[in-house]
Amino acid sequence: MQDIIMDLYWNWLQDNRIMPGSEYAKIQGILAETEEKICEKFKNEPLLDTLLEAQQNLNRVIEEEAFAGGFRIGAKLMLEIISKSSAV
Repeated sequence: MQDIIMDLYWNWLQDNRIMPGSEYAKIQGILAETEEKICEKFKNEPLLDTLLEAQQNLNRVIEEEAFAGGFRIGAKLMLEIISKSSAV
């Protein structure tokens, strides 16, 4: 079941691009600009590369888990609605 939810997430993600001007896009822009400045200042610093890669991996896991959790809550809600309407 987890694989199906992750497939749904990645397919959804491919179809849902970041809207220009959105809060997410603004924050992402600030992060990208700041990361670029930090990387320029600390060029070839392996510790920084490790930190950035770990942060990217953590963000991916957080997003996947949040999507899967929301999907499960939605599915449970639908099942409860269906079971109550069929009991009537």
